[in-house]
Amino acid sequence: MTHLLLVDGLNLVRKVYEAIPTPDSEKKAEDSIAVMQSSLMRALRETPSTHALGVFDFGGNTFRHRMYPAYKQDRKPMPEHLKNVMPHIRAMFEARGVPTCAPEDVEADDGLASAAIQGLAAGIDAITILSNDKDMCYLISSSISVRDHFARIYRTQEWALEKFGVPHSQLLDYLALVGDAVDGVPGVAGIGVKTARLLLSEYANLEAIYEQLTLVGVTPRIQGYLQQGKDMAFLSRELVTLRTDVVLGVDWWDMERNV
Repeated sequence: MTHLLLVDGLNLVRKVYEAIPTPDSEKKAEDSIAVMQSSLMRALRETPSTHALGVFDFGGNTFRHRMYPAYKQDRKPMPEHLKNVMPHIRAMFEARGVPTCAPEDVEADDGLASAAIQGLAAGIDAITILSNDKDMCYLISSSISVRDHFARIYRTQEWALEKFGVPHSQLLDYLALVGDAVDGVPGVAGIGVKTARLLLSEYANLEAIYEQLTLVGVTPRIQGYLQQGKDMAFLSRELVTLRTDVVLGVDWWDMERNV
């Protein structure tokens, strides 16, 4: 059986770097390379695979910033020392038999989603995405698993339901309503977690909510928030939807591991 391991490179690097209990410095960045190598080797041991790929951010603004200039505007930038060693970290991946890519104009999450969907289309039997980014959860299926490398758990459909209060298949609609402060996704002003869960327990998605807005079982005040925030709701869903058509620039046989 073919099994593709997709590593969210930047997610892993940031977690490793932040876990080193010293101030930002050149030494901390260099130390993170060794820790990252150990972490990658553990990932390869714990998730035996026939194919592997590390996906990184290319380091600039993406199509989402053109859609919504405030996207991620409050996100803390990568420390300069860490940015300087990113080429060395990618080289370390390559030296360990894990090719890497960093497609332009998209985020690493888009590259991961594209690799997963395109991998299935190419005949890969099973895929594990190594990431603790919540956006990955809506990709979970019988063929696609999401693993939190640091907690050493799989984020299952049951995990997602307990975490967000909605099925993983409704995660994008949920985030479209409540927004995502970490990424600067606005959501609908006035709509909180409880209301979003209530709406999505009654209606399948944003379209169903807005098609039957006068029938939605909430107060006129909530209906007013929904009406006023309609454009932001659909924009927010676009912002959190991962692309699956990204050209990765890596051939499938390059990802095949010699194990």
